[in-house]
Amino acid sequence: MLQVKTYLDKSPIHGTGVFAAQDIKKGDLIWRFIPTMDKRIDVVEMIDIAYSKNKIQRDFIDIYSFYDKQLEKWILPTDNYRFTNHSIFPNAVAIKNGDIIANKDIIIDEELTVNYFEIDGFAEDKILKLKKANV
Repeated sequence: MLQVKTYLDKSPIHGTGVFAAQDIKKGDLIWRFIPTMDKRIDVVEMIDIAYSKNKIQRDFIDIYSFYDKQLEKWILPTDNYRFTNHSIFPNAVAIKNGDIIANKDIIIDEELTVNYFEIDGFAEDKILKLKKANV
């Protein structure tokens, strides 16, 4: 769950992005997995989703979840964090416990970005699917 105030808007990077609604200092906690708010999807659940006849559900999971390399589970954020876009020069990074922190000062109205390849075990697939879906 996001730990900072944000809003959604059209992204110059891709589709919809999540933007800072407050100034964020380098090192501040941006996002943390909160079990009562975010969903973990294990391998069995993911197989069920993959073979489901419900294409809308599959597409939603493909676009908005990520495979956490540390937890070895898919994570589906329930808040605006799922709209965080990829950048090779991100302003937020994952630390050892999976939390996402600011790696530089982020000013209000700046888009929050992460490097998908640092957090998502299927980053390349996700980027290709997003381009294909034009989400």
